[in-house]
Amino acid sequence: MKYFFSPSPSDAVRFSTPGSLGLQFKPETDDMLTDHLLSVRNQAGPIGLDDHNALQSNNSKHKGSKKSKGTRTITVYADFDNPWKGNLSAEIQRMKDSAWEPHEVDFDVVSKGGTPISSYDQMFGLIVMAPKGSVKRVNVFTHANKDLIAFSGTLKPKATFTEVNLNIPGSINDQEIAAWPSKVYELVGSQTSDGKTKFTIADVQARFSEDAEIILFACHSGVDAKFLKDIGKGMGANARGFSKNIAYCPTFTTNPPTINRNRLAIQNCSGQKVTDFEQLTPDRP
Repeated sequence: MKYFFSPSPSDAVRFSTPGSLGLQFKPETDDMLTDHLLSVRNQAGPIGLDDHNALQSNNSKHKGSKKSKGTRTITVYADFDNPWKGNLSAEIQRMKDSAWEPHEVDFDVVSKGGTPISSYDQMFGLIVMAPKGSVKRVNVFTHANKDLIAFSGTLKPKATFTEVNLNIPGSINDQEIAAWPSKVYELVGSQTSDGKTKFTIADVQARFSEDAEIILFACHSGVDAKFLKDIGKGMGANARGFSKNIAYCPTFTTNPPTINRNRLAIQNCSGQKVTDFEQLTPDRP
């Protein structure tokens, strides 16, 4: 597979790769899920809030404290619009031509109804709405580079491939990770599990249980081990990714046009495919 990366004036990072597909069928609804459960604002600055707001971020462990075993799983997927919305035949033709890329409809199906988000702070908002120590796993379905996890972007069909543009604003990258300790986030129209509207990364860290994991279902997500470790250290859980590509393996029929989007594989679609994403085991770190 060939990838190319280039800067963009619109704060996007671009890459493209030919799709790998299977055959056969089951119809799926081609609706886009674009409604977000919550709105989160973030603002950099000094943190000095009282007990009813967020607390100063502190990565050190409290003496005598021990995290509990968590029971909650949070699954999110990124906002990448479907450029073939309303035209299944055109999308199927792109699949036939190996010129297709997955979008938010595919993410929704393979994640089994995850929550659509468009920035990492919305993911933080979902996490802090859970009780402290309760989150054992966060699943993220998106497109990524080795040093950038995007939560929004666009797909642009070209003559022989589909270009995927990753939006830098709202993404997880080195600069954002470094800024997390100094940021205050605000839940708009919602509250944290302990009744606050403002929170910091310390509140995010406090929601994770012992041995909690953040699984990044995205190509390139396991290429840079240091980047994964930085995400995990910053969020307070073990961040894991894949050194090989995440392959989306839709099946289709042409008459009538239908697409079944529920299959995933590692590297390409020529080998074993699964319909339960938890059967894919991250190999990094």
